Amino acid sequence: MNGTERTHNMLLVIVFLLMLITCNTCAAQRIFVTDIQYNADYKIYITQNRYEADWIICPTENQFEADDNRGMWYMTRNRFQADYNVWFTTNRYVADKIVFITKNKYEIKMDA
Repeated sequence: MNGTERTHNMLLVIVFLLMLITCNTCAAQRIFVTDIQYNADYKIYITQNRYEADWIICPTENQFEADDNRGMWYMTRNRFQADYNVWFTTNRYVADKIVFITKNKYEIKMDA
């Protein structure tokens, strides 16, 4: 293996590792609820109608269950441990996302 091939292989390994890290970060769902809307990544409105929801999420008590499951939300009290900060609003027109909460993890829907 010459130097060029070795460099090419190293670049492929680095790109692959970066993709793994990025995908894992995007999938984690540890949520911190903030009282300040400007600190929030998402402004959330909770709906009772699943058909108008942008996201259907399932809360969990187990933070490890939420690690690799998009839509499984573990609420943390530590904002530095959270992957997303959310602010709940009662005005649907202010919200970034309309969310329906389910108890069935097979109903989860989280589009971009």
